[in-house]
Amino acid sequence: LKNKEVKISELVENSSKFFMERNLIDESFYETFHPLDTVNREQSTSKSLNELVKELNYVIIISDFAGAGKSTALKKAAIKTKSVFPLKWIQFVELKRHYDAYKEYKDHNFDSPEQIAEFLASKILKLNQLESEIFKQLFKSNKVVLFFDGVDEADEISHSTIEFACRLFKAIKDITENIQWISTRPECTESLKNALSITYFKFLPFNEEDKVEFLQKYLKSLNLNEEEVKKRVELSKYLISSFDFERKSWVNDKYVEANPFILNLIAEASAEHDLASKTLNFYTIVKLFVDKKLDAFNK
Repeated sequence: LKNKEVKISELVENSSKFFMERNLIDESFYETFHPLDTVNREQSTSKSLNELVKELNYVIIISDFAGAGKSTALKKAAIKTKSVFPLKWIQFVELKRHYDAYKEYKDHNFDSPEQIAEFLASKILKLNQLESEIFKQLFKSNKVVLFFDGVDEADEISHSTIEFACRLFKAIKDITENIQWISTRPECTESLKNALSITYFKFLPFNEEDKVEFLQKYLKSLNLNEEEVKKRVELSKYLISSFDFERKSWVNDKYVEANPFILNLIAEASAEHDLASKTLNFYTIVKLFVDKKLDAFNK
């Protein structure tokens, strides 16, 4: 307008070279879940991102371990939401970028939609005057969808930042009908559950076919030919079978080998020669990955 750009929504395009659709399961089902049991998978209450977007739940929490794909899923969900509901203001928020705002408002309570909208517009989104007025009107009309990414990363300053985030999310839920998607690692999940009185979703763990499909897509994204992709998929499967995943206290997850980031590491390690002569465990795979990246960086 008048030669000035006005942003209505802010999405973050996924930087990954590929994206593999994953369903999510409710926490109540996860405890008895067996990913390799075909019947168990078919009977699960898993939902796709598309289904969750269209359901218009007021709050959706995705809780899973590092590398599971939470940020990627939120970015994709934001883009899907905008395509389904083009008249809503869609906002992706990386919580770790706003420590100063949390500290400034750490003792603040939100009592009205106007107070929440003012805080979000001025302190988090940092909108210009016209954008701010449009945002506030849409927020008051319950036409905003907020994607809050990385609650756990806000905990690196102090626990008070998590308490503040929970108060903000609760106020949005209790006072308005705007929609929130929230991602976190497990250590902050209970705080969110207690504050918002809702359950959370986890990613449906990969079964063997999913792992192979993920590895194929990842390796193809590296512009490898079909023969090399096939060879390295087989090497990756060998690496997975060689690991002792019983000793996985580093993430305390039942399905660590199904983690996309771990599969990335394994796929990268499959390029190494003479793997049979190496001691195969998670440490050596990470070291191979880091050494490779450092070598590329130094070159």
